[in-house]
Amino acid sequence: MDRVVLLFCSLLSCGIIINIMFQFLDERCGRIYQSRSLYRCTTAVSILLLTGVNCLDHFIFNFIAHLLVFVLVSLFLYYDERKGIARIAEAVVLYIVIAVLETLGVFLLLYLLEAMGQLPDSAAILQSMVTAFSKVILLFLYYIVFRRLWRKLPARSGTQYVLYLVLFVYSAVNVLTLAFISGSENPVILMLMTGCIVFANLYMLYFIKVSDERNDYKLQVDMMRQQERMQYENYEARSRQYTEMLRILHDVDKHMKMVDELYRQNHIEDAVSYAGQIRSRMKELVPLSYTNNTILNCLLSDKTRQAEQAGIRLEISASMVDINFMKPVDITTIFGNLMDNAMAAAYKCEQDRYVRLSVEPQYDMLLIRITNSTTEKIVIKNGRMPENKKGTGIRNIERCVSSYDGSETWQCADGVFACDIILNRIESQS
Repeated sequence: MDRVVLLFCSLLSCGIIINIMFQFLDERCGRIYQSRSLYRCTTAVSILLLTGVNCLDHFIFNFIAHLLVFVLVSLFLYYDERKGIARIAEAVVLYIVIAVLETLGVFLLLYLLEAMGQLPDSAAILQSMVTAFSKVILLFLYYIVFRRLWRKLPARSGTQYVLYLVLFVYSAVNVLTLAFISGSENPVILMLMTGCIVFANLYMLYFIKVSDERNDYKLQVDMMRQQERMQYENYEARSRQYTEMLRILHDVDKHMKMVDELYRQNHIEDAVSYAGQIRSRMKELVPLSYTNNTILNCLLSDKTRQAEQAGIRLEISASMVDINFMKPVDITTIFGNLMDNAMAAAYKCEQDRYVRLSVEPQYDMLLIRITNSTTEKIVIKNGRMPENKKGTGIRNIERCVSSYDGSETWQCADGVFACDIILNRIESQS
């Protein structure tokens, strides 16, 4: 029966390794063929083939067989823009990493068993424990650590890491309990416990992976919706200005005749007052000139009027800076979110409501600094905004800033909130 247990452990081990290989390739490359059945059959054949080689208990054959499967699958079933040699090297590195992680799990298990004085005499029990524990180590390190090296994933919270730790400790304890099974072990129970431990961890980690990806996609959708909302609000503001301008232009002849009539009747003060009223209405429709970019001028003009209505002192220093290297949507996203957040925070202050915006060129960079009064006390370390304080607007800002190889620094102290942004002038962005 020992051979049955060893065969089951080999099958389980190869199944986990092949599963990780296909997940890695799916994330890094594109599938050449559309048939899911082809990839499922390839997965099954690879598992059975490697299981057979693994049962020979020959290290060199086992190593070569795994490398061949990794390389052949990568070359003939997946594609990307890189050359073949780069993908071959990547497949080799992937298998080496998997082998190192498995070896780490084996050594750690043997160390714990010797420290506990519970090293089992049965080869079947030991092999079951080695398979389960090494695969638990492999799965945790792959999903929690190594996937983040080649794929940009959202930051995890402390609660998630606690969940990972609890799941790992629970699995490790289950594996170690195999050492206390009696010498007349039941092979069915061994295989059942080993399989349940490994597949439970695989399922949970895969579930967490899918959940993280779902949250990431949801965040991206929220960011796009927020960006669309800002663009729509900007469009509505332009539409209202256009409608008002048409209304004034429609009556401009009547206004001019009225002013002429007042002058002819020598009502100079009334004529000046009437002209002033028309000029005031026209002034609201003409955006203030802060920079050489019309979009930013319109946006800042709208924010200036909103600040006046909210009783917020708005100070803008732009020095007619050139920002035409930026995409229009990025201008709206960065400056719109900065101004909205700053004005919302300043409005909560009972006294001294203010927002200061400075936009300055420096060499091939653009420096943006915004400060505002605030009643909030946010603990910011190393200039990074805490994850639990990041709303959709801030995440949109970070995404736009990164597209210009830029950086942002946040500060909050003594009732003042500040954000400093540096953007590189990448002319191809325009």
